Amino acid sequence: METLSALDQTLYQRVDKICRDNFDKESKEVSFRKGSKGTLSGRFSTRIVWTWDGRVDSLPRERTMIVREDGSGDLKYSLTNLPSETGLKRLAYIQGQRYWIEHAFHEAKNEPGMAQYQVRMWQGWNHHMALVCLA
Repeated sequence: METLSALDQTLYQRVDKICRDNFDKESKEVSFRKGSKGTLSGRFSTRIVWTWDGRVDSLPRERTMIVREDGSGDLKYSLTNLPSETGLKRLAYIQGQRYWIEHAFHEAKNEPGMAQYQVRMWQGWNHHMALVCLA
């Protein structure tokens, strides 16, 4: 396995290490939406990061990384291309919506038949998924 040079180590860093080292001093408690059991809140932090897909012909892209600490102390990460001026409360709200998206996919697999496709071509799969999402 190749090792990174000293220059590469300063350019490429692991997300979990950056976040764990700085989360306590950079994070803030944010209430982001009302749930059925009361107001949902958590500790959030944001950081500007640059991502690159590794292709020679592409350029790095600026992203905002949102980090949330869940109840067990684990950190959850998300990337967004929203403007860097977007407030922490808005970013926390958007990241907190992930549950509803996952719930919608779970329902779609069970009810209208997202998992019930029998197609042989990519175009057929796209058509099936579009109809299921509309249903």
